This record gives sequence, structure tokens and C-alpha cells, in this order.
Amino acid sequence: MKKIILLFASVIFCIHLFAQSAMGEWNLHLAYSATNLIAVSPTRVYARSGDAMFSVQKDSKLVEYYSKIDLLTGTAIAHIGFDNTTNTLVVVYKNGLIDLIKDDQTNSIIDLYNKQLNVQSKAPNDIAFKDGRAYMAMQFGIVVLNISKQEIADTYYIGANGSNVNLLSISLSDDTIAAISATDLYTAPLNSPNLLDFSNWTITPVGEIGTLKQIVYFNNRLVASTSQGLYIRNGNTWEPISGYADLTINRIRVYNNLLVSANDGLHVIDSELKSTHIPVLAPIYDAYQEGTLFWVATGGQGIGHINGENNAYATFIPDGPAVNIPYRMTFYDDALYVVPGGRWAEQYRRPGYVMIYSDYCWKNIYTGNITSVTNKPATDFMNVAVMPSNNKKFFVTSYGTGLYEFEGSSFVEHYDVDNSIIGAAAPNDPYNYTRTDGAVFDKDDNLFFVVAGNVDYSVITRTASGEWIGQNLYSNGLRIMFETPGEIVIDRRNPNYKWIPYTRVQPGLILWDNNGTVRDPSDDVVTFHRSFTDQNSNVLTPDAIYCMAQDRDGVIWLGTDLGPIIIPASTNFKTSNACRRILLNRDDGTGLADYLLDGVRINCIAVDGGNRKWVGTATSGVYLLSEDGTETIEHFTTTTSPLISDEILSLAIDSKTGIVYIGTGGGLMSYQSDAAEPRDGFNDVYAYPNPVRENHDGKITIAGLMENSTVKIVDSAGRLVYETTSQGSLAVWDGNNSRGERVPSGVYIVLANSEDGSKHSTTKILIMNR
Repeated sequence: MKKIILLFASVIFCIHLFAQSAMGEWNLHLAYSATNLIAVSPTRVYARSGDAMFSVQKDSKLVEYYSKIDLLTGTAIAHIGFDNTTNTLVVVYKNGLIDLIKDDQTNSIIDLYNKQLNVQSKAPNDIAFKDGRAYMAMQFGIVVLNISKQEIADTYYIGANGSNVNLLSISLSDDTIAAISATDLYTAPLNSPNLLDFSNWTITPVGEIGTLKQIVYFNNRLVASTSQGLYIRNGNTWEPISGYADLTINRIRVYNNLLVSANDGLHVIDSELKSTHIPVLAPIYDAYQEGTLFWVATGGQGIGHINGENNAYATFIPDGPAVNIPYRMTFYDDALYVVPGGRWAEQYRRPGYVMIYSDYCWKNIYTGNITSVTNKPATDFMNVAVMPSNNKKFFVTSYGTGLYEFEGSSFVEHYDVDNSIIGAAAPNDPYNYTRTDGAVFDKDDNLFFVVAGNVDYSVITRTASGEWIGQNLYSNGLRIMFETPGEIVIDRRNPNYKWIPYTRVQPGLILWDNNGTVRDPSDDVVTFHRSFTDQNSNVLTPDAIYCMAQDRDGVIWLGTDLGPIIIPASTNFKTSNACRRILLNRDDGTGLADYLLDGVRINCIAVDGGNRKWVGTATSGVYLLSEDGTETIEHFTTTTSPLISDEILSLAIDSKTGIVYIGTGGGLMSYQSDAAEPRDGFNDVYAYPNPVRENHDGKITIAGLMENSTVKIVDSAGRLVYETTSQGSLAVWDGNNSRGERVPSGVYIVLANSEDGSKHSTTKILIMNR
């Protein structure tokens, strides 16, 4: 087996967006590096990375991104393939939806999506193309797609007596169609008058060569990838291809040569079964050949390009987070911090990453950057706390492996039982059961966090000078030992108050008042309520408290399995468990009302610059509620918006710009909202876009306003055109007058007045209509 040594280069493409997105604009922030499937057109190489897709133009090397926001109609991509006969990219989603993309136009086929099937998945395991048709190997049989007619042409049930069979791979020669299950080969002549009839298919057991994984036709002979290696069929006999028995094979393809994508690189087998090995630094999961050039899916480095003439290897890595698990997020000083941890009764043991989005680019701190220094596991990163006096320094809790300190994008120190007072829930396995959460800094750079389990100290303070102070919290004489704590929130009205939700086992809310003496716990007052009484005297005992947020007026919003529970700012929590639930009138003449989101699991809550509440649910997307929660301003779901998943894991808001970051089960998205943190004065009032050109059909945003500013827009003659009130620092105008008519071209003046009328500002907007 010949080996080729490669020269390596990489290009990382950073997504540069405008400093301010258009009002209502959505953007995706997905992990694109872990490519596992490619499809190649005459001009582009497409790659699937998890549920995402991007492409590289062959000549310019320009990277393009595809999503539900642009070109695609679905989200969870199961398979992609390119048909050269019709020049069409075929994208099939896990729910059976099919997109046919040609000349940057998309046509969708919903037949398979709507089909009632008694199988778990409608996702194809493999796709083969011939004569303008796509043959898809499914869990139940074969689906034939006529690409030109944009319709499902046939469905073949080819199991015994026409039963379902899970087909893993499919391939076609000039005259034969072949498919495999894990144990059997299914073949039929392509010119058979009725492939719908299972009796026209031949079933051949091939278990003697191991569990079947994939088949391809190579020089009119079948080649199979199996659990025991690589085999070629000679008549009715399968013969091993030497050198592949102990190799992890990810995919086989035929493009003149037989391409074997494996964990040790790419193997190229010619017609005489002579093999050349091209080793690379990452496993190869898919490959395509054009003469002496190879395009490969690298699994961790985006799309790879191998030049066989000079042995050069380049990778095209789109900018993005490391993984598509935005479990928790923190936005601080123009930077978004994302961690992919998790826990419930036990930790999830997800690799510890820190993903930082700043200046429109991503910086990822990988697990290996940490474990190569500590020689200890680093898993389930829970939350990020940024130091107020030095926004480059931050700490990360983990639910299993302790506390981590970082500076910029560099790992600094790891704290656990060996070098701190942090205890472990399982002393016999401290490196996997040091469970921390809820890290938060006060204004004096004191770091507070919680430790779960039967440990010496359940709450730990690390002072600005690096001193460790441990203590326990007692309520009614009983020590509170956390099974599963949540994030600590420092009260915006009284910085001595720390609110701590107890997530599960003993779900409730804790108010810890340390009286401003971090080194003296003797004057601390701790209140723990495990039930709440609403305005109608109903006693509420939620099974879990998933999240908590405090709004600009000091009101506490709890996200529970019962929906939102609200602790009014007027409630003295130390003496009362009074709460409020929002009642919404049905307006159906019955006089009845329903509780807001009653019985809906609330995973996350965030408060924007207009004091409105963004509520993320476990199964029904995101709600934007008015300040008091009585009005649903927006409800974003996968069916009503570009949202890629109705499972919302986390929310974070850039208070300066109003951009809302939405962490979903399918990855991270952002949405430009119409509310941002109000300014203290009118020092920088501006409008965008400006000028407003004839092709702009969205909102016009006026930014830099004070809270509840009155905004009037007048024409050059001083006539009032539009009037509104700002949401925090932002106000929006649709470019129409009060009658809903588009205003004519010209210069329009924005007059902004503070709520009390003491401050004023103006700016101009140029409208350029046809």
C-alpha cells in the first residue's frame, strides 16, 4: 500500500455581519466544522455538518451557508446528494421533507413527510442517483424520487413477503439495483417490469463476511464495507480486499477509483485493487475525486481539499461555535459566552468547551486545551461568570469536574479537591463528581458559586484577592444541601441578596442575605420557600424550577413545570411566600380566564431593554411577553418563524443592540429585537438603514434613545408623519404614514424627547423610493 505525505494548510472563514442587524432579522450561529457527508456539483462542494450545511466554491473558495433562513425549508438534515443529470442538489430531512435546489431556487416535496409509516424514522440511510432519479434506502424499503417531475415515483417494499426492511445502503449498475440490510443483499434487474412486486427481488444472506454497512458498484462488481473489512464480490463469492480488516471505514464511494474514507485518512483503490493511502490529521468521513484532486469531509476540520499532484492538503473551516449545544449562555461586555454542559439527576458527561462570540467571530476553547494541562477530565460546563474589573478574565463551573479559570481564550487554572476547598459529591471519585454551578461576580470582584452534594461547604466565595471562603446555608435550623442547584442571581435592588433556585428533589427558591460581610456568615439570613401561594390562594409546589430572572423593576420570574411563577417586588420574601400568576381572559363570553403558559415547562427567561420577558419553553418555542406578561407580543416556533427547533435551552440578550440569542436543541440563533437597554442621555441618536433605499421593505430603526422616549417623525414641512414610544433605546418605523401609506421620497426628521420632557434630540432619515 503506497502512502503519500501531505503538506497542510487551513483557511478559517469568519462570518462578518453588519454591526447592526435589520429589525426582525434572524441569523444562525452553527457548528460547521464536523463535516460527515459531501455532495459535489460542477462548481461547488456541499457539506453536511450535523444538521447544518455549507458549501465551498471550487474556483473562488468562497464559503456559503444554507439554512431555513436562506434556501432550505427544513432544519434537521439527514442526507444530501447531487444529481448530475438534472444538476440538482437533493436535501432530505429527518422528518421526510425533501428540498430540490437548482439555480439557487428551492422546490420542496412533502409526500414522504406526510406519509403515515410504522417506522421510527423517515430519514434515508443512503441515496444513489441514476437517470434523473434518486433511489433512497429507507428503514422500510426503497423510495424512488423523480427529480425532474419533483415527485415520489415509487416505493418498494422488498422484505420477505413484501414486509418492511431496514436498508442501509443502495447502489446501481447499468442493469441492476442492489441494496443491503445488516445481513442480506437485495438485488433486482433494473428493467424488471414490476419492481413493486417483492417476488422480483432476490434476497441473498451474506452474514459470513460480517455485518453489512455499505455497498457500491465498482467496475460492475459489488464492493461491501462490513464489520470485518472491505470485500469485493466475484460471482457469488465475496473476497476480502487486503489491508482493510482492522480499519475503521466510515464511507466508500466510486469516482473512477474506489475511495475509502477511514479514521486513518483516505484510501484510493484503482481498478486492479492497488491501494494508495493518503494520511491526514483527522478522520475522513466522505470523499469525492476529480482527476488528481480530492474533496473530503474531515469530521472536525470542515471541508478538506487534497491536491494529488503536489501532495498539498487544505481545509476550509467555517467560523462558528465548537458544537451545537447552547446549554447555557452569558452576555457580558460585547461578548457572548456559550457552554454545552448539562445535568439532571446525573451529569451528562459532555466534553467541556467554552465558545465565545465577539467582534462577529467565534473563539472556541476546546476540551483538549484544558485536559492536556490538567490530565483530568473536563466535562459538563454549566455557566460563565466574567470579572467586572477585567472582562478578559472569567470562571466556568462544571457539574462534575470543578471550577475553571480563563483569561481571554486561554485556560489558566483548574480548581477542585486538590487545590481548593471545593468538595466532591463522591469522595472516592472526586475527578468526576465535583459538582459546581451558579457562578456570579459581585461589583467588588467576589465570586460566588454553589457546590452540590454532601460536601463540607455548599456555597463558596472566592474573593478578589483569591481567598477561599466556604459556608453552609441554614433555613429554619436545617442545612440546605444542594442536589441540583441553579444559577445565582444577585438582586438588582440590594446587592447583598443572592437568589438561588433549588432545581429538583427539593425544588424551591432561596434568598441568601449575607449583609455585605462575605467573611462573616454569622449575620447571614437565609430564607427557603418550597411552595408559593398565588393571588387566588392556590398553593403551588412545582416539581422543578428550571430557571430564574429578575426584571428591571425587581420582580422575580421563575420558570417551572407549571409555567411562570412571579414573585412581586412588593413581596417581603423573608416573611411571605406570596406569588402571582398571570391570568388571561378567554374573551369568549364565558368570563373565564386561563393562567399564562399553564403546565408549560419553562427552560429559560431573559429580560430585554424594554423590560419585556423572553420565555423559552421545552417544546413550544419562544414567547415574547409584555412587561407585565399579560400580552403575548410574539410567539416564535418552527412553523411560524425561521426557528430551527421548538426546544429552547437558553436565552441571552445583548442589552446595547437588542439582539436576542436563542439557544435551541438544534443550535444557536440570533434575532434582532426592537428593544435595547435605554441610554442615560441622547448622546448618540441615529437611524438605520439610512438612507432607506427603494428595495428596503423592512423596519427602520432609531437607536440611542432614553427610556420611554417619545419619538415623532415629521416631513420637511414639519407635518407629523408617525409617532411612537421607544422600547428601551430603540424605536421602529415602517416607513409609512399614519394611514399606512408609504411616504414619498425625501428627508424626514426624527424628534426625540425624554419621558419627562427635559431632554431632546434630532436626527434625519433619507427615504429613496422609486
